[in-house]
Amino acid sequence: MTRDNAPKLEIPEQYQGMILAQYADGSYTLKDYMAIYDAIGLPERPSRKLGKEAIVESIHRRIWDAALPTYVEKQLKVQDIPEVAKGLQAKKEMMLTWKFYEDQVKNEVSVSDLEVQDYYNANQSEISSPERREYAIILVSDKAKADQAVALARKGEDFAKLVRKFSEDPEAAQTGGKTGLVPKGNFPDYDEIAFTLPSGEVSDAFQVPRGWAVVKVERIEAPQPLPYASAALSVKQKMQEDRAEKLLKEKLAKWRKDFAIKTNMRNLKKTELSRTRPSDDVLQQKERERQMQEQRQMQQQLQMPQ
Repeated sequence: MTRDNAPKLEIPEQYQGMILAQYADGSYTLKDYMAIYDAIGLPERPSRKLGKEAIVESIHRRIWDAALPTYVEKQLKVQDIPEVAKGLQAKKEMMLTWKFYEDQVKNEVSVSDLEVQDYYNANQSEISSPERREYAIILVSDKAKADQAVALARKGEDFAKLVRKFSEDPEAAQTGGKTGLVPKGNFPDYDEIAFTLPSGEVSDAFQVPRGWAVVKVERIEAPQPLPYASAALSVKQKMQEDRAEKLLKEKLAKWRKDFAIKTNMRNLKKTELSRTRPSDDVLQQKERERQMQEQRQMQQQLQMPQ
């Protein structure tokens, strides 16, 4: 099903202005809901099976998403919390830096096709596809089950059968728990372990957000040299990023230089830096006193009657 042949939400025009939902800062009419329904993706659309309750729930979610930031800011006054204020300031600075990059750097950087070809020719031995691996995953809710699966797998039991027996992932029965041949990054919860094992190896049980996991590496595809046609776009992007980063640093350095900051050295002389660490002479004197104290205590113990 596509948007072209998906069912449309039909509401007679005379009813479209009727209020569907109201809240403190606004309201939604049936016409508003028609626009919302048409904009959301097909999987998220309320189905006819769920009826009117699904429509109400979708409107509630829309209202909550719109109202929550205002409520948090005005009612809870979270911006007064130092940690939140610091985080918002960091976000603001990040956005300003990005805007500076977009306006002052990005459009000034260009890389010609000839430069891309020259870079490819000079670095061809280092330009390759990423290593890819296929591994199978057993996912369970507790460590004891995961350890049991590890023990059976290392005794030689078929891992696909162990997946079907142990795994609580609902898709495992159809896929056998296999990832397919993928580069690192497609399954971040498991990659850190799976991409360190040799082919055929079964991992120890390890914890993931959804529970406990065991993986077995089924096969490994080593990096393959990329022909120019396949590598040209990524090479050009890398060259553009490298040049943009260099230009950004140069522009920021110039900006800091032009943004003059004057220091009143006369007033600076009125300040005094106090010593926070004792001098070496003081430390040596304290060590000598400590040693003498220990010697006196030993002499006193020797003189005590038995």
